Amino acid sequence: MRPADGSVPGLNGAGHTNASPHLVVAPDAPRSADTFNTPAELAARMKVSRSFIYAELKAGRLKATYFGRLPRISEADFLAYVEARR
Repeated sequence: MRPADGSVPGLNGAGHTNASPHLVVAPDAPRSADTFNTPAELAARMKVSRSFIYAELKAGRLKATYFGRLPRISEADFLAYVEARR
């Protein structure tokens, strides 16, 4: 049964579930060296495609920690990657 305001339970106004608030990334948020990023988050920060990030992972130029099949790139590894390409 829907609430009186017609909203769908469990969904916020953007249509995303409240179960995954970690997907929202503030671009100016301070990051520590132990912060993990998804390929999509890094692609957005670098203004490149996700496939570029995955290609860099596959080539070994960008290091990742895998949680199951999901790659996560530490902030420290990302910064080392950027510095190596300057």
